[in-house]
Parts: sequence; structure tokens; C-alpha cells
Amino acid sequence: MQAEVYIISGFLGAGKTTLIQKLIKETFIGRKIALIENDFGESSIDADLLRSDQFEVTEINNGCICCSLSGDFVKALSKLIKEYAPEVIIIEPSGVSKLSDIEKACSEIKNIKIAAKITVVDAKRCQSYYENFGFFF
Repeated sequence: MQAEVYIISGFLGAGKTTLIQKLIKETFIGRKIALIENDFGESSIDADLLRSDQFEVTEINNGCICCSLSGDFVKALSKLIKEYAPEVIIIEPSGVSKLSDIEKACSEIKNIKIAAKITVVDAKRCQSYYENFGFFF
């Protein structure tokens, strides 16, 4: 069985965690869900907010998963699929991740397919983000 992968990106404070909570509670009800959470720092605030007995949370901290795609990210995703066998995998990269690299890494792993790539944008800060982070935006 192939797991569906949803990559949900956006800058800090755009509403990614709120969207993920809504998807889990309303869209993916009754499905086996796994979340790969990528935050900077030693502990993930978002992962703590999202943690539940209903699904598995895998954290990759201290840097962007794009910078460790050949290592930590691919290993974490492969291990998650093997040990947990989720139906749905939600990947929330840090706000400065290069999504094409994440997509490429996912394409190298068996038994998954990218179902959607979603970017959450804060409309009030959109222009500023575009001017300051055009490459990532």
C-alpha cells in the first residue's frame, strides 16, 4: 500500500500548524497518520502542539531537512514507513526549506506518493516575504 504524502510549507506564523490540526481532525479521520516535523532548535514547539495518541510524530531538529536530505530525513521517513506503516504522511518543513529537494527525496522512497504540496501564506506579510525571501517564496 502506498502512503499519501502531504508537504505543508510556509513561513513562521503563517498558520501551518493550525492547518495541520484541521486536516487531522476533519479530513484524515480514521486514517493512520504520521507527521514529520522540522523545526530549528533543540525541541519542536509545533510537534508538542500536534502530538497525540492518534498518530506518530517524528521530529528532525537543529536545521533544515533540505540540508540533511541524504541523511536524517530519508532515514527518518524510511524508518517511519517500515515501522509505523502510515496511510497519510504529513511533512512540515521549516519555512526556509527548498520544497523541490524534499519532493526529490520523497520520490526516491518506495511505497509513498506525493498527494499534495501546500504552501500557507500570511496575506498581510506576503509582499515582505516575497521581497526578502524571493528564492524560497
